[in-house]
Amino acid sequence: MRKTVSFLAVMLILTSLFSGCSGKTPDEIAAEEAAAVTLDTVTWTIAVEGGTVDSYSRSDAEEHELSKIICSMMKTVEPGENGTGAMQTSFLCGGIHLREFLEDVGRSDATRITYYGKDLYQNDISYSIEGDLLMSDDVILGWIRNKSDILFDTWSYVGVFGASSLPSFTSCCSVDKIVIE
Repeated sequence: MRKTVSFLAVMLILTSLFSGCSGKTPDEIAAEEAAAVTLDTVTWTIAVEGGTVDSYSRSDAEEHELSKIICSMMKTVEPGENGTGAMQTSFLCGGIHLREFLEDVGRSDATRITYYGKDLYQNDISYSIEGDLLMSDDVILGWIRNKSDILFDTWSYVGVFGASSLPSFTSCCSVDKIVIE
């Protein structure tokens, strides 16, 4: 009798432990999946100044063949021993060449663009590029990371990226406006 009671008590304790650690209910899982931002569900639009249109969207960009470059940039991480909360990372970035964007907005004659957005810490930022970089194969308007993911540390889901072969290029993964000169 004592063995039976002990066995039942152990089974009751194990059942209690496992039922408390069973995770989320199917309804909670379905709600999280429905709210998840994925490459398939994300859309974006950039304000454009100095072009023949006022905005440019993902659907406009997707009329072009996808281009890919290897990029390097900073991304947020849990602060480690160095305490910075950021690390250098490389990834495959997919999008369209900047020159294709400029052609679409009627400014293939541009001499300079300034792109505005947010940095890792949601501070407003802006960077300008000019000259040969505007027509380079190494600069893209990108929204795809590693073939199937959205960009990390992004607020707008689209950015301007330079290839790793352009070490002084400042990429931005959260662009919301481009001014063309």
